[in-house]
Amino acid sequence: MDARKLEDRIREFINSGRKQALLLKDSAAWNKLCSSLDIVGDTQLAIEAHPKFRSTKGDGESYLIVYGVLQAMLLQQDAIRHIGNALNIKVKLPKQLEDIRVIRNSAAGHPAHQKENGLSKSSFITRMSLSSESFQLMTVYSGDKDYEFSQISIPSLIKTQDQYVCEVMSGVVQELEKQEMEHRKRHKEIKLADSFPHTISYHISKIIEATSSPDRFHPW
Repeated sequence: MDARKLEDRIREFINSGRKQALLLKDSAAWNKLCSSLDIVGDTQLAIEAHPKFRSTKGDGESYLIVYGVLQAMLLQQDAIRHIGNALNIKVKLPKQLEDIRVIRNSAAGHPAHQKENGLSKSSFITRMSLSSESFQLMTVYSGDKDYEFSQISIPSLIKTQDQYVCEVMSGVVQELEKQEMEHRKRHKEIKLADSFPHTISYHISKIIEATSSPDRFHPW
């Protein structure tokens, strides 16, 4: 199941009457949940649009595309965390997604200064290596540690993002399914008829009586 279908599945659960009534008791959490689901879908559209720009030429356009797609992936990951938080479901991003966050922060988040294992580091996109599909990231460290180069492939990052985002969202869906089955099991002995008063037949008969003839309607 892809990210969009998983998003729709979560929406089905939270918009069901019983679940929605519980969630609406905390308006802040409900708003966060709805916004985050929108972000998942919106960023998915942005990420899926990347292949259309592969032939883009020019450093300015390439920077804009690289910065944009890295930011979209970070936003999507954050949105999934917020979905879990709003639903009280523990969400832990796998290492593969955390690695993408590190790349984004180094290349397009806080490249001028970061801390890593007690060392300061600064990162640079090597302009001559830059295209809409890839770039070389140079990172230099304080102290005696040397600099390093990393070759970053945007299509590879997108493939990893898609795989593990779907994995995390599937976990959320599975937990919602589990909660629903537990609720049904807990209340399976309760009959719907028992939820109505024993005089329900009388009330229904009066409704039918009142609506069966136009003469019974009073003009107010």
